[in-house]
Amino acid sequence: MTFAQALVYFFREAFSSLVRSWKVSLVAIATIAMSLFLGGVFLLVSSNLRQVVERWQAEGKLVVYLEAEAGEAESQKLLVSLHRLPLVLCASERSHA
Repeated sequence: MTFAQALVYFFREAFSSLVRSWKVSLVAIATIAMSLFLGGVFLLVSSNLRQVVERWQAEGKLVVYLEAEAGEAESQKLLVSLHRLPLVLCASERSHA
């Protein structure tokens, strides 16, 4: 039996099997299609959520407002305290980074 004959035999048997038990074949095809669809949706959602979380991490901001009565010494003291924190990047440093 040649490759071409085997291929024809394979497709003929597959088609006749589909025709004989079309309900079972339909359920199998629908199940496979649904699982592929749900897998694709999961990958799409997880990829998009990862990108959103990365963007949020990069854009995390905290704005500190001082009262009008706060003097230069108090604002410098606050700035020094903020510089000690490892994850803080002040607005004046952002232009240099």
